[in-house]
Amino acid sequence: MDKTQEKQEAEMIEDIAEQVAEVVPMDDADSGDFKIHYSIRSKLIAVVSILVIILMVSTAGFLLNQKKKELTRDIYVNSRSFAELTADDITSVYETYLAENGFIQFNRIIQSLFRKSEDVSRITLVRFNGEVLYDSETDKLQQYSGEMRSVSGDNQLLERVQAPFPSINVAGVGRIVYLEKDPLGQTFEVNLNGKKIEPIIDTDRVATIVHPVAQKYAVLYQVSYDQLDQRIAKTMRQIGLLLAGAIAFGVLLAIAIGAKIANPIRGLTAGAAEIAQGHFDYRVDIHSKDELGLLSNSFNQMARDLKESTKALIYKERVAKELEIAKEIQESIIPKNIPVIDGLDISASVEPAAEIGGDCYDFIKIDDTNTVIYLGDVTGHGVPAGLLVSVANALIYAFRSLGNIFDILVNVNAILQAKSQPNMFITMAMLNWNQALQKMEYISAGHEKILHYNAASSQVTELDSGGIALGMIPDCSKLLKKTPINMVAGDMIVLYSDGIPEAWGAKKQQYGMGRFRRVLLDAVKGHAQVVGTAVTAQTIREDILKDLHEFMGATPQADDITIMVIKKL
Repeated sequence: MDKTQEKQEAEMIEDIAEQVAEVVPMDDADSGDFKIHYSIRSKLIAVVSILVIILMVSTAGFLLNQKKKELTRDIYVNSRSFAELTADDITSVYETYLAENGFIQFNRIIQSLFRKSEDVSRITLVRFNGEVLYDSETDKLQQYSGEMRSVSGDNQLLERVQAPFPSINVAGVGRIVYLEKDPLGQTFEVNLNGKKIEPIIDTDRVATIVHPVAQKYAVLYQVSYDQLDQRIAKTMRQIGLLLAGAIAFGVLLAIAIGAKIANPIRGLTAGAAEIAQGHFDYRVDIHSKDELGLLSNSFNQMARDLKESTKALIYKERVAKELEIAKEIQESIIPKNIPVIDGLDISASVEPAAEIGGDCYDFIKIDDTNTVIYLGDVTGHGVPAGLLVSVANALIYAFRSLGNIFDILVNVNAILQAKSQPNMFITMAMLNWNQALQKMEYISAGHEKILHYNAASSQVTELDSGGIALGMIPDCSKLLKKTPINMVAGDMIVLYSDGIPEAWGAKKQQYGMGRFRRVLLDAVKGHAQVVGTAVTAQTIREDILKDLHEFMGATPQADDITIMVIKKL
């Protein structure tokens, strides 16, 4: 309830109180002086009337405020749903009719869309570069044919037009909220960088909604709250009429009402005390059709809501704690320190895109001679991916006694395919390093191609990948192939997840394998040319990640970024 509304109600209470005082009976004093003496009935009438006023105003204010929040929220939800449902249609109708100078057919369809939503007052179609193609406010009667209109002068609006997901402008404060969906389809409020921010609350009014379409167009919806304001004004008038009637009824039946007020108030007080002690199942049993009855219903509903809210809060805290534990478990899977392996210089890191990632790597010593090195990438990220990573890591450890990377992968695949969901699988590049022979061999299970830097020729090549992701078919033995990697001193191989070549940059381009290979080669050459600077696996990894992050800029990270650089000493 805003300050203007509170002031109006206070003035209304004062006027009614004065009217009540005027109808109170008056007696003359024995001295002959003219004085007002209120009788018990008069006092009861005044007290009851004022109590009724206060009770009704409080109840009406509470319900009005709740209704205002509800309607404001409904307008936001309906407008957002309207935008989601019509954005593609508007762009399609534009390409079909307006782009071909069919304004009449286009305008007829747009007007029919307006009739489906009373909350959207204006629709503007904008091209990805900021050009305004249609504006329902200025293009009502005919197709626009003047100079090119553009929103490029408004940098904030242009950012929203070119954003990869819908955005909302909160009226009054100018806050921009972007709406991003996770792999499960749940929508989160984020900023332009993809970080979660404070969500839109029930009292927030939305000024505009921008809905991008296929990174080609964007539809801007202007939201109107005229219907809400009219309904609130009408409700205020109804509250005033109801209040006047209640005062008249209170004056006529003051004594009878007075007797019925005490017990309900005691019941509400007792109920409040029970609720304050956490007894949310307590209900106030007041059978009345007046304001006290409304208040008791609101009270009981409040108790039910508090109970549900408390349950939700407890559940949320439990889920947050479990996610924290899951993150700690997953972090424990990734080696904190890379082991010292004779003949190799290794550097590796993982940057998860979510709280729980889907990438992993490890170094497992089979015996005194052989060490298994692997890097895996589960489909997606989040809790499901983290669980599959944990299972896969445990299976590899369990089967390490087989002593052969081929047998390890075949057995891990069989169990993952039998026990995991059909849409969950993990790609993996697994290597075996024989310290005695100083030989490296690998198997690719549908993973990205390994980059091989040849020191002698100063060239970077991609090793054959092949294979199939683990968990897709029951038996993958015929699809896996063990391949040697010829490495001499100074040679390097780079294992990575698809989060690197598929990373998006600020110019809506992917990092790509061409740039990846070039950066690797430039990093080696750059360090080799600096006197006194050693070309190590760590320096190469850091140079690659530095270039990757410079390329991405402010673009949100869409997938886990994992890289391992292995140099032959």
